Amino acid sequence: MQKIREIVVYLRPFQKNLSRLNKTDKDMAGIKTYFEESYNELVNKVTWPTWSELQESTVLVFIGIAILTVLIFLMDFIFGVVGSDDSMWKGLVGFAYQILA
Repeated sequence: MQKIREIVVYLRPFQKNLSRLNKTDKDMAGIKTYFEESYNELVNKVTWPTWSELQESTVLVFIGIAILTVLIFLMDFIFGVVGSDDSMWKGLVGFAYQILA
C-alpha cells in the first residue's frame, strides 16, 4: 500500500502535464474542424462571380480610380499644392491673388 502511495505522489506532476496534453489535443481538433468547415463553406456555399461579372467589376474599379486621380490632380493644380515652398506655381488661386493684389 505504501508503494502505491509513493507511485501516486511521484506521478502527480506528470498527471498535470497529461491534462494539458488532452487540452492541446482538443484545441488542435478544434482548429482542424475550423479549417474543414471553412474549406467546406468556400467550396460549397459561397457564390463566386462569373468571369464576365468579374471583368465588369474590374472595369468599374479602374474607371473610379481614374476619376478620383483626375479630381485629386485638379484640386492640387487649382490650389497650388506643390512639394516645396520655393515653387513659382502657387495654383490658380495664387495666380488670382497676384492679379487682384
